[in-house]
Amino acid sequence: SCISRSGLPSELKGEWYAVKGDVEVYSMTIEDGEGIYLGTIDDRPMVKGKWKVENGFLVLIPESEGQVSGLSRYTYRIDNDTLWLNHGQEIFTKTLPLKVKHPETSILENIRSDFRGRFTEPSATEVPWDDGTSYSGFSIEMISDTVSVLYSEITTYLQDKGFEPDEKVITEICNGYVKNYGSDTIVVMVCFVTDEDGSPAGIKISAALNK
Repeated sequence: SCISRSGLPSELKGEWYAVKGDVEVYSMTIEDGEGIYLGTIDDRPMVKGKWKVENGFLVLIPESEGQVSGLSRYTYRIDNDTLWLNHGQEIFTKTLPLKVKHPETSILENIRSDFRGRFTEPSATEVPWDDGTSYSGFSIEMISDTVSVLYSEITTYLQDKGFEPDEKVITEICNGYVKNYGSDTIVVMVCFVTDEDGSPAGIKISAALNK
């Protein structure tokens, strides 16, 4: 695409979601004729400062406690809503990732990365809850030889992340957890998956947003 050699090209404005990068989201704005950027991870601000384009390079000038420290210069190009920095060293997109559109998938993605990616990718599912209700959500699964150890690790992990057990949703093979998300609630169900003999063979974790 056509790139201004210097200044504050409007095509860089907006929310950029990481495909590959050190932050999850870059928010690029223009205020009073200055480019302002904010980089966040888990909605927490990690870096902020000023941005501009100079001689065809994207320049980020971070502010740390009021002091300007170590500016970064990147070659950049924009192609189909995708921003390539330093020829693909970092890549951002304006397409909303699944966990932004569906915040309930964030905990599933965290589990996938923190438990070394042995889980399947999130797929759409119905999450049954108490009183016969069910919520539309997403689930991940994993087959494991050490299911009971993994089950206990996952339930501890969820509680470390602020999820609380729901006493109404505990069975022999499933445990339910809840966590407030703004004015909504994220519900998570952790279940044993059994083989043909009825023995535990794996784990299924489902999550949904209860609005």
